Amino acid sequence: MCNACYRFAAKLRAFKPLLDACIAAVLAALHGEMPDLGRDVAIDGSDLPAYASGQRFVYSDPDASWGHRSAVSTRKGGG
Repeated sequence: MCNACYRFAAKLRAFKPLLDACIAAVLAALHGEMPDLGRDVAIDGSDLPAYASGQRFVYSDPDASWGHRSAVSTRKGGG
C-alpha cells in the first residue's frame, strides 16, 4: 500500500504544473460560487507521524524532520 502512495506522490510531482492548473481552476470556480471562501481559516495543531528515521529505507521520508511530542494533555489527570 505504501509503495502505491509513493508512486502516486511521484506522479503528482512529475505533473506539478498540470496539478497546479487544475487546483487553480477548481478554486476559481469555487470562489465564483462562494466569494467568501478562504476568508476565515482554522488551523489544527494535531501532530502527525512523519516517518523520519534518518535512514534511506523504503519507508523513510527524506523530507521529514525530527521533532518531539509535548507532554501536555498526554496523561489522564494532567501533570
